[in-house]
Amino acid sequence: MNNFWHDVLNIAMPFAYVLTVVVTIGLAILVRFILIKINNRIIRNIVDGVDKKTRKAERTGKPVALSPRAKQRARTMGSVLNNSVTWVVVAITLIVVLQELGVSVVAIAASAGIATAVIGFGAQNVIKDILNGLFLVFEDQFGVGDEVDLGLATGTVEEVGVRVTKVRDKAGVLWFVRNGEIVRVGNLSQVKKKK
Repeated sequence: MNNFWHDVLNIAMPFAYVLTVVVTIGLAILVRFILIKINNRIIRNIVDGVDKKTRKAERTGKPVALSPRAKQRARTMGSVLNNSVTWVVVAITLIVVLQELGVSVVAIAASAGIATAVIGFGAQNVIKDILNGLFLVFEDQFGVGDEVDLGLATGTVEEVGVRVTKVRDKAGVLWFVRNGEIVRVGNLSQVKKKK
């Protein structure tokens, strides 16, 4: 009887790795889903708070202290945070899965130092896109829903990602503009009205 269980465990051992990897990926998907739900709820609360304060200010006749772009900025930040959450969860999951499969993550990290220098030269555009995307959001040059002229595309901003901004033009074409390629922004939603 003892040999029977030993044989069963030997047969099931390869499936234990597969099961562990599947459970790890499933947990990562669940964690990403929960974090994005929390982020979306926070952004929705910010937008609702702006709406409530604006309505209250309009009812009382007081000047609105909040910028009308606060909602757009909150939505844009939410989009960037959702992208960041996804990439962090993917990176952590990949490390955990590789460790479970017996791959030495420390050896990968050590060799990554050399590879980073090599990749750094090739990834200059990606890094430029990410940094420029962060500055676009933090400087509030445009947000989701703004009518913009980026030189490369003109239309309504649908999504601002870490690397790419999606702009839909009047013909309905969705343009994917790399953030590093945006050298000028004409925000038609912020045109000052003449008095």
